[in-house]
Amino acid sequence: MGSKEDMKRDNMFSEAVERLKLMKVAECDLQNLPGREITKVYVNHEAHSVRRDEIADGEMQLIRKLEAEKNIVIYYMIQDEGLWPDGCTFPRYTFLHVDEYVDDYQMVKDECIGRCGTVPAYVMNLEEPECSELAEIKFMNVNGLIINAS
Repeated sequence: MGSKEDMKRDNMFSEAVERLKLMKVAECDLQNLPGREITKVYVNHEAHSVRRDEIADGEMQLIRKLEAEKNIVIYYMIQDEGLWPDGCTFPRYTFLHVDEYVDDYQMVKDECIGRCGTVPAYVMNLEEPECSELAEIKFMNVNGLIINAS
């Protein structure tokens, strides 16, 4: 029998699957999740292209570190560029995640994803890490792939 911590993580992954279904992600990405496979999407805004990408070892180490520090389970990764108010861009990762607050799960699905088109995420500014934050981002589905539309 698994530990209480394992059961909590299993519950968090189940919630991640439910959220991805609501966001209407591609079926292949849903099938990967029970095996703890994280989908990575690379977005090139200038070229208007979105594609799946491999998660590098360093990125996976970063994910595991973030999960431990923030007590979250990351289930989707988006690499793109954010836009500062002055129009300059910066490289960023957006990690869609589930936290440990089970009581909030239904509200996230109903209100955030269902009504507002937002989802909890950790947005990591790679140029200025101190500007990284836990947030709710606007998301958009592009041919079954989720992008950060914030």
